[in-house]
Amino acid sequence: LKVMTPGQKFFAQTLAVVCFLKGGCSLKTNFFVSYVRTFLSAFWMLSIINAFNLIDVMDGLTATVSIAVSLAFLLIALL
Repeated sequence: LKVMTPGQKFFAQTLAVVCFLKGGCSLKTNFFVSYVRTFLSAFWMLSIINAFNLIDVMDGLTATVSIAVSLAFLLIALL
């Protein structure tokens, strides 16, 4: 209901990423050490959140992209 500044949006996105990381959503590979995995996971999640935030200004575009990406991930998971 109120317009947020970019700093407020970024803070909220970072808070959401911290909640995901605390919940155990991060890279599970042993290729990197733990702090690098955490950094890469946080960077990836912030990038995806901001990408969807940028395309959210056009009506229907975010929903269409989300459906397409979900179907692509479903296809990859089924294979």
